[in-house]
Amino acid sequence: MAASIIILSGCNSEEPVQPLQAGDYMPLTPGTEWQYQRWVVTPDQNQPVSLDTAIIKITEETAIDGKMYAVFTDRFGMTDKAVRVENSQYFGRDHEMYVGLTHEYMFLDTEKLPGDSWSYIKNDGATKTEYVVKAKGTSFDVLGTTYEDVIEMQVNYYSRVGDEYEKKFSAVHVYAKGVGEIYTYYPVSPDTFGELVAYLIPQKGQ
Repeated sequence: MAASIIILSGCNSEEPVQPLQAGDYMPLTPGTEWQYQRWVVTPDQNQPVSLDTAIIKITEETAIDGKMYAVFTDRFGMTDKAVRVENSQYFGRDHEMYVGLTHEYMFLDTEKLPGDSWSYIKNDGATKTEYVVKAKGTSFDVLGTTYEDVIEMQVNYYSRVGDEYEKKFSAVHVYAKGVGEIYTYYPVSPDTFGELVAYLIPQKGQ
């Protein structure tokens, strides 16, 4: 099991722009679209209740700090996140529980093995986010569809208490090769999870 800790830092904006690479576990082609059914479970409910249907689409590519990102937007045209891939590593900004245009951070590395982890110290040391590979190369069922060759990530969120970090909650993200993110879970009162309903990945030239 391997672990690493990363302190978020900026990069030189004068460097040449790095082109956007294609991603196997999160396609980054403009026009790619995912539709998710989102559910909530409150303490007084035994069954999930449908919240809404979320549509996330890659609308453009943009350069940030000398690197090209695919920009994901929701159905209202609001930025959901910006993502790029470099070899096996997937980097994001404005993603998961981060707010605003964050520093770049890695949320997925397809070469990592189950049990491997890495962490980011944030907010001047007040918080920490830890990424843990829970499963790799397995199958995962979502709404009656079985996706193969998936990577399941657990994301732990911590707050600093004295000299230690105290875990507040753990989220789950599941990525399928050739598809993208197929399942998410956030236990943040109320518990919220999303399941992939449909997706569209345009072919080159479309």
